[in-house]
Amino acid sequence: MRAVVTVARSAGGGAMPLAELAAAEGIPLRFLEQIVPLLRRGGILESRRGSAGGYFLARSASTISLAEILELVDGPVQFMGSAGSAASSGATLAAIFADIENDVTAGLASVTIDEVVARHASDEGGMAYEI
Repeated sequence: MRAVVTVARSAGGGAMPLAELAAAEGIPLRFLEQIVPLLRRGGILESRRGSAGGYFLARSASTISLAEILELVDGPVQFMGSAGSAASSGATLAAIFADIENDVTAGLASVTIDEVVARHASDEGGMAYEI
């Protein structure tokens, strides 16, 4: 997610080289090399070759949710395995965790990259004193 947010924040919306992205976020380059193809296939990022090449958002940041990125990279949110216990307490706990999974997924789906970028900008601004 951090990589997508950094690409979205890149100056002028230009393409961001993978090495620059890795350095900006302190993410190992080898890890990004594994994640970026998933994000490309999922329609989150696109790439451009050449001297001005790199990665950029495939569509508007306001249409990309945190849930979409998480599911592309890690799969669906799952707190308990799909095989619940047949015992009464196990079935009850499985139902409770299923409700929590649904709440977490809905929460992640409701937040877009655009919102994260906006919040990051306001968090970085700190206190401003103007006269």
